[in-house]
Amino acid sequence: LLGEWSGRAAPRPPERCLHELFAAQVERTPDEVAVISDQGRLTYRELDERSTRLASHLIRQGVGAEKLVGLCVERSLEMLVGALGILKAGGAYVPLDPEYPEARLSYILADSAPQVVLTQRRLAGLGCFAGHPTVVLDDPDLALLKPVSGEPAGPGNLAYLIYTSGSTGRPKAVGIEHRSAGALVEWAAEVFSPRELAGVLASTSLSFDLSIFELFVPLSRGGTVILAADALELPALAAREQVRLVNTVPSVMTELLRLEGLPAGVETVNLAGEALSGALARDLLRSGVRLLNLYGPSEATTYSTWAEVDGAGEPPIGRPVTGTRAYVLDRALQPVPVGVVGELYLGGA
Repeated sequence: LLGEWSGRAAPRPPERCLHELFAAQVERTPDEVAVISDQGRLTYRELDERSTRLASHLIRQGVGAEKLVGLCVERSLEMLVGALGILKAGGAYVPLDPEYPEARLSYILADSAPQVVLTQRRLAGLGCFAGHPTVVLDDPDLALLKPVSGEPAGPGNLAYLIYTSGSTGRPKAVGIEHRSAGALVEWAAEVFSPRELAGVLASTSLSFDLSIFELFVPLSRGGTVILAADALELPALAAREQVRLVNTVPSVMTELLRLEGLPAGVETVNLAGEALSGALARDLLRSGVRLLNLYGPSEATTYSTWAEVDGAGEPPIGRPVTGTRAYVLDRALQPVPVGVVGELYLGGA
């Protein structure tokens, strides 16, 4: 129970920050396409240069390690420029989904008290930004800035702060360090091939932790991030035939199948966030995809357990990802025997 079942304690990979994993990939494939949206595309080199210029401006605004930066942008190329720019400056980003009600955005801003809010010109007039210093991401003057160095983040510094629904009904903040998010990226490199990561649909709001996989896993492995407003937009995307991996929740995948909207080029489907039914799993497997069922709360860095689904019975949530330990314990925090109900406890990176 404590050995084979609870997860293997694999040797820890070198601890690196998310933007450092991206920078290493820029060195390997500078001219490959990093991100595609309906507005255009950016190569790894272009995304690196634009995010570096933004980082320099944020450093001039006092952003450094452990400083929070609100990120309120539409789903566009600027979204990735913004997130990487904040990380390169040493800060941690706080997603502010512009689709959220202003009252929720105001609560998040008041609770997190970011050093500055990064947004776009068409959103800069939102009332919730009153009293908060703002930086306009699409200001053409940013292109003229010269790089400066600041206070870089280390593996133990915050990478992002996202607000979950919270059991009290009020959003609560979950802060994740670079080393934990980096461990997720390293695990993904073990499980997914470069071909699967060549085109990853990025359809999840930055306010949800599934987005960490969709953005930083392909950008650390030479893949292309294919942006969409949401997963149901997939059938209408200009780049839909380039999508190889879809990462979403079962209810959305059910609707995509109903619409016959899963492109033929999709090879792998990751489902998380809700219980996966055996019926949906079998429907997907008939289409010939590789299907993974994943589980994990935001506090444990996106995914804690995973299983490759074969269609037999109800899909399990599987075993721990590398670097995570999982225990089923009773009220006295003792392991329960096989088949006995207990509570799931998670540990590790």
